[in-house]
This record gives sequence, C-alpha cells and structure tokens, in this order.
Amino acid sequence: MVGVVERWQSIVIFALTALLCSFGLAVGGGPFVINTEGEPQVWNTTQPIPFHTDLGPLGLLTNAEAVALVEEALQVWEAVPSSSVSFTAAGSLPVNVTGSNVFSILGIAGDGISPIIFDHDGSVIDAILGRGASRDVLGLTAIELGVSDRILEAQAILNGAVLDGSPAQLTGADDVSRDIFLATIIHEFGHYINLDHSQINSELAFDGDVTNDDSLPTMFPIALDSESKSTLHFDDVATVSTLYPTADFLTSTGSIEGEIFLGDGAIPFQGANVIARRTVDRVRDATSYVSGALFKNNFGGGTGDLALKGRYKVSGLLPGDYTIEVEQIHPTFTGGSSLNPLDPPAILPGPEEFYNGEQEAGSTVEDNPSEKTEINVSAGEIVSDIDILLNTLKLEDSAIGLALELKKFKYKAKESGDRITAKLSVTDLGESIVNRPVSIKMWVSDDAIFDISRDRLVAMDEIKPENLTVGKPFDVKLKSGRLFGLDGKFGIVVIESKDESNQQSELMNQVVQRIGGRGCIKDSFRLERESNDSLANAQSLGKIGLSECVMVNATLTDNNNVVVDEDVFRVTVKEPAVLEITLTHDATNEFDALIFGLGRMELCDDVCSFVIPDGENVPVAIVVSPLIGVGSYTLNVQAALLD
Repeated sequence: MVGVVERWQSIVIFALTALLCSFGLAVGGGPFVINTEGEPQVWNTTQPIPFHTDLGPLGLLTNAEAVALVEEALQVWEAVPSSSVSFTAAGSLPVNVTGSNVFSILGIAGDGISPIIFDHDGSVIDAILGRGASRDVLGLTAIELGVSDRILEAQAILNGAVLDGSPAQLTGADDVSRDIFLATIIHEFGHYINLDHSQINSELAFDGDVTNDDSLPTMFPIALDSESKSTLHFDDVATVSTLYPTADFLTSTGSIEGEIFLGDGAIPFQGANVIARRTVDRVRDATSYVSGALFKNNFGGGTGDLALKGRYKVSGLLPGDYTIEVEQIHPTFTGGSSLNPLDPPAILPGPEEFYNGEQEAGSTVEDNPSEKTEINVSAGEIVSDIDILLNTLKLEDSAIGLALELKKFKYKAKESGDRITAKLSVTDLGESIVNRPVSIKMWVSDDAIFDISRDRLVAMDEIKPENLTVGKPFDVKLKSGRLFGLDGKFGIVVIESKDESNQQSELMNQVVQRIGGRGCIKDSFRLERESNDSLANAQSLGKIGLSECVMVNATLTDNNNVVVDEDVFRVTVKEPAVLEITLTHDATNEFDALIFGLGRMELCDDVCSFVIPDGENVPVAIVVSPLIGVGSYTLNVQAALLD
C-alpha cells in the first residue's frame, strides 16, 4: 500500500496501490491493511517501531533538519496517551538515495530496513511514478512486509522538490511551508502504522470556510488546511489507540457495534461510513468505521467470512451518550483518495440516516431518516446489536412473491471469449402475487452493488406465472458467452417483475457471485486431433490433478449434411476429485457430452460434475455428440476438491 500526497489548488492526500506492496487496502476510520484472516496488520509494540533515514538533504533542509522533521512528525503519534506506539531511529540507509539507485533500497522485503527516503530533487518519485510526478506528489508511504497480523517493514518517500525554493514557473509546483509539510508527514506516518483515510466531518471540508477545517482528522483524504492537521482529531486518536491500545484503553473507553443491512434486514451492506458522535460535542467527539471493514475488499485483502460483510465496530468512545449515523462515502474519494474496502465507493440505496432504536426499519415511512436514538456508552462497555436497516423500501410496495437461490455458477475463460452459466432455483414464497411473466436477468458488475445505469446486462430469461407452484422451486439456467476480461468482477442475477417497484425488486431479489476466473494452478489448451471419433481412437488429454485444467478447442463436421462426427477424449484423474466439465458452442449449434468412468455414465448438456470419490489415476472418457448443427465448440475440464 502506498500513501501519496498530491497537490491540487489545495493539498490532496492519497492512498493507492503500487508495485511496492502486495497487500490490500482496508477502510477509512480504521486499519489500512487487512490480512486474509480478517485481522488488521500492526507493528509489534513490545519494542519501538524502527525507521532508517536517508543520508542526503531534503530540498533546502539539511540532512539533520530533515531527520528532525521526521522525528517531530513521529512524536505526534507517540504523544497519544492511550496508544502504545513508539518509534526508534534504527540507523541510516547505506546510500544517499536518488532516482538512479532507488530500487536498490525500495521494495526489498526481508532486508530488515524500513527506509525513510529524502527525495532531494523529486527524481525518486519520478523514477517510481513517471516523469513529472514529483510536481504533484508530496510523499509516498508503503507497508512493505508483513507476516500474519504483524507488520515487519514499511517505507516512506518525502519530496524535497517542494522545499527547494524554486518558483513554480521553473518546477511546475509551488513550494509549501515547513508546517504544511510537517502535517503531510504526520498523515503519511499514519499510513506507516496502518491507519487508513477517514472522512469525519466532510461537510466542513467543502463549505468554503477554512476556519473550521481544524475539525477534520489528520487522516482526512483532502487536507484543505494542512497546518491544522499537525494536531490529531478524536477520530485519529481513537483509531491509533484501537490498533495499539495501552493497558487501560479498553477499560476507560467503550465501543458500539452492529451491522448495516438493506431494507429487508437480511442482506448485509458493505461500504457505508458509520459515525458515532458524542452529544456533548458532535463535531469534535466523533469517530467512524466503514461497514464490512474486515470483509473482502477491492484489492484482495480481507476475509471471506460473510458474517463480517456488513459489520462495524466503532471503538475508543469516551463515556457518554452517542448517536450512530450512516453516510455516503464521498463519490470523489476514489483511486488514491479512496476509503476502502470498495473503490469506487458503494452508493447507498437510500438516504443517509440515523439509528432509530425500536423504530429502525427499511422504509422511510416507518423510520424517519432524521430521527435518532441516543446510546449510552460506559467505560469498558461494548454496546452490541446496534443494527441499521437502510431505508430502501416503500411501505406501499407489495410483498415480494419470488426468491432466488443460486444452485451453480460457472465462469470459464476461453481463447475465444469468457462464458458465464448460472443455474438458479426460483421459489414462490407464499400465495402467488405474480400474474404476468417475470424476467430474470444476469448482469456483470465491477462491484457487488447493482447499478442498472452502469452494469452490463449479459443474459436473461422469462418465467410465466403458470409455471410457478406455491412453495415449489422452478429451475432456470442463464447463459452468456463470448465475454472478455471478467476476472475480478461480479455476476448479479435479478428478478424483475412489474408487480413490484423496480427499486425493491433490484435490491431484494438478487444474488451476487464473484467471478474469479478459472483458478487453475496448471492450465493448458489443446486442439482436437482428428480422427478421434471412437473410444479406440480417443484423444488423450493427459493426467489432471486438483486445481488443474485443460481446455480443448474442437469442431464437429458433417458429410453431405449428414452428421457422422463424434469426438472422444480421454483424461486420467490423479486423485479423488470432482471433475467439472463445461461445454460451450455457437448459438446455432447444440452439443451434448457423455462422461464414462467407474462403471457409470452421465449426460452433460452444458455444465456438469462427475464425482470420483476414491482411487488414483482413474480413466474417464468424454464423448461430444451433436444434437443440432455442426461447428466449433470448447470443452473445459477441471479437477476440484471433493466437498
């Protein structure tokens, strides 16, 4: 992870992904890096956190002055009485780092060095981010190496080109004052100890009044009044103390925790900014946490535990009465300015709102978004189950009569284009309210939040009311072919009915599945070798083990419009596994596959699984036959772990 400070008309503080680090970002008002177990990465504070300073100057600052500036910034974090953070100067770097030698120092995990690089003339930042980047970037910060929940090494780069006294017409950037640069370093060292951005009191950042900008946290993405950021906000103190608590922190402060749901109270919502404000000073005594902070994020970090997808926990609260509110993360906070786990930010499906106690509901009619219930927090207390149902439903909307359940979801990468197949079960939940055909549509999205204006419709089908029996599932299969570059996206399936409001059906009747690619540790492509039209002439695809794949591009041909061709392949499965087979073809053709092995046969029209419960080196035959038409097809075979 890299924290970057970029200059616009004001100074903008970024956090972005770079080659220097393989960790994923986390959320604002909380930790910066989350491991795959759902644990924040932290330094071991049984000993001071090390840093190694550069040998050279920093713009107009001598080396001694630059080192003093770094130590002054670190002292701001050390001075938090409820935090155990401390730092130690572990020595100097072996060289004076420049743009020509930076990669001999930077990004070398495991060398025991946490470099603080003084980029005297901007050449280091230009070498890393491209020529001219030093005109806009004040600094970079990265967590370089971590094991389990521990940070072992980090690194920072400070841009001396904005401290060199040169006029803007020569350098392309104005110099900044020492105080502004100090505030920037304090922010960057927040990232160094694993704090992410926070957007507490963001309305004050955009009101045109600079006199109130001291109510913004140091970790705010936009430093409109940077000099004020040398003093930590309550939110900064609460976050660093939660990550690095002193012995009495948990006993002297309290927490509020709960979950953010869509209006149905069942589907968790990730990416809402949750703020706790103490009623005696709602501006200054406020701290935040983004729902789903520990759940999977856009950059590969976080856990897959669905129980954490909408969870939040706001900690470090002084005893007193608090309100809890949910707000939209500012849409412009993307890329380097993002508050993660989601980039771009998730869009709230309804208005921003407060927790409303027993009146909490998913409808604005039943739950006024502006009404709030105060929550008393005592020292050492964790107040639980403060759940918020986002106002997404209208009271007059009819009850939803259908529900989706995902049975199978397959995504296969092919040379000629990717393909998605979703097998769904649609159930009438009670007395039927469906009196006209209902469409089921599948979309491809960059995130798990459905947005009809942005996402791409890739497949659809229709269910007629007469096919639905109350309480009985109705199976439907959606297929889309010849898609490209789907890794890291989501497949979203939605029921759309004219008997329901569009908003309600989109939010309530949907299933979301991440598209993760083939995920094969060994992946090979083959072309059909003619003639392979009988078991005796079966083409061997070799041996296949767990998480290994083979793909065959092939054709079926005819003779004077009389189909005579079949293709037969033989694969040997190394160990007990589920052999997953997918057959794709042009829309004008229809082919089936027969799988033979272990004394049994299974018919596969498009997607099927063939279980091999025991044994090793088990031979399996796959016969591809035409039902309609002739032409090209692709056969995918993958061995997966038995459940």
